[in-house]
Amino acid sequence: DVHAIYLPIPHEIALQIITYIGCIVSIICLILAIITFQLFHGLKSDRTTIHCNLCVCLLIAEIIFLLGIGQTDNRIVCGVIAGFLQYFFLCAFVWMFFEGFQLYVMLIEVFEAEKSRVRWYYFFAYGLPFLIVFISATIYPQGYGTDRHCWLQTQNYFIYSFVGPVIVVIALNLIFLTMAIVMMCRHASNSVSMKNKEHSRLASTSGKEENALQIKFQAHLAWLKGAFVLVFLLGLTWTFGFLYLNKESVAMAYLFAALNS
Repeated sequence: DVHAIYLPIPHEIALQIITYIGCIVSIICLILAIITFQLFHGLKSDRTTIHCNLCVCLLIAEIIFLLGIGQTDNRIVCGVIAGFLQYFFLCAFVWMFFEGFQLYVMLIEVFEAEKSRVRWYYFFAYGLPFLIVFISATIYPQGYGTDRHCWLQTQNYFIYSFVGPVIVVIALNLIFLTMAIVMMCRHASNSVSMKNKEHSRLASTSGKEENALQIKFQAHLAWLKGAFVLVFLLGLTWTFGFLYLNKESVAMAYLFAALNS
């Protein structure tokens, strides 16, 4: 209910049940994912660092949501909860952006020395959302917390201090993932062409190099599929959310609640 839209009581109760059950299942899965990333040291890389931080941000946001979304008795506490929700959900979306960006970087640097950008990722993923929340809270502190939920108000389009950055992140991610697809298609085409031309004179060493590149290509392809699924699910979720804001449809509300959970 990000747009102060009032639904019939039975629908509101059903949506709350869907949301809470979905969040609990999501929290369990996120905890298991984080434990997996921490236990298996062989998985340590820039890619898994992005995955792990994305999971951590979503986990914190959903725990705050479950425990604090209804704490409207104290106006100040409710506003603080709304601010933390905005911050951690924005952090999650920025880490999602780095999923696509890191894949693109790995593709263009496939033959170069690998350079870690994790320090910069941390800076932007946690610093940029903080800046957005800080500016929003400074300009309109009353926008945090409503009479019904500890979330952002819709007066003066304040909700778009969250929705706006989300739209930008999803759009940029789609751009980088599309460029990654183009590069991988070119790589696959060049690989097939080279294989046809040089098949007769491949030495054992070059064969090993080709196999290594092929393995790397398959790994990038798997990551690309995963990143696209992530962007598709989050993008589709908030598309239903935007449609719900505009049309006030009960069906859109159910779709948004189920997918967002």
